[in-house]
Amino acid sequence: PCHAIMSNYKIEDYYIVELPNSLELSQRYLRAVLDQETYSKIHFVHAEDLGTLASRNYDLCINVDSLAEMDIEVVRYYLEYIAGNADYFYVKNPVGKYLDKSLDNHAEGDEVVRMALGAGPLTDVIDVHDNLAVEGKVSDFLEAYRPGSGWDCLGQSWAPPFSYYWQAIFQKHNKRAQ
Repeated sequence: PCHAIMSNYKIEDYYIVELPNSLELSQRYLRAVLDQETYSKIHFVHAEDLGTLASRNYDLCINVDSLAEMDIEVVRYYLEYIAGNADYFYVKNPVGKYLDKSLDNHAEGDEVVRMALGAGPLTDVIDVHDNLAVEGKVSDFLEAYRPGSGWDCLGQSWAPPFSYYWQAIFQKHNKRAQ
């Protein structure tokens, strides 16, 4: 999302919080595709250093396809951080887990599959080819990724191209009064 957002909007600061390998890849890619002035507005933060940003306020936090892979305690930490430091939150993640070997042949092995099934806030195994089963998990998705009780869902929908991905945008209650 960073490349698209920085290329299309006037952004003062953009923070990417990631694991070291992904952070390094992001730095290389963005340095290659953005001009120096735009690139200089991006702050790359190691995930373990998120706490050093505690006093910041963000207009929008974005999570795409990673909260479902984290330990639930880490997910809660991120959502609490977002609840206390952001005005809006966009999330795109799966609504559940799947065991369909035709999708990945479980190439990483049974232990990795077991770990994946237990990660994230949504651990129910669903038939990802059944749109009714996917839609049946939307309310769980919205509740799992709502940063806190003081947040409203402004919109939500299926997130193409994967049948079992959903997206939502949340807004902090007090932003509506402003």
